[in-house]
Amino acid sequence: MNKIELTPITEYQLKQCELFSKYSVYSSLDEYEKRMQFNKNKIIEDIKNGKIAEFMVYNYLTNAFKNPTTPDLNIYDKYNKSYDADIILSNANIHVKSHKVNIHYPPSWLFQKKDPLVTNKDDKDFLALVVLKEKFP
Repeated sequence: MNKIELTPITEYQLKQCELFSKYSVYSSLDEYEKRMQFNKNKIIEDIKNGKIAEFMVYNYLTNAFKNPTTPDLNIYDKYNKSYDADIILSNANIHVKSHKVNIHYPPSWLFQKKDPLVTNKDDKDFLALVVLKEKFP
């Protein structure tokens, strides 16, 4: 496993993440409730942090001239969500998982039991496990 310092996001990207999390939360509440998570503001923050991590990986890959796809900002209803990669390169599917550092919990990542990344990983599938600082932008 390689540890790298990721490229910060822009103010515009941060605004995109904030808007995405605010408007997409309603299509995700059912899944969070299955995990006994009911605090809508915390869920919005988690969604925002996940999208921030995607943009950080995207910026890093763009600066490395890898030509990645842009993080998806479409909002899907709960029946059209997928386990597709967050960022795609010509030879790799990047699945981004994030964890925001805090004093109470060490970094950890949650995977769904039905996620093909867990049950049927392809050779082109890669994980980008992103640890976000406690205070960023």
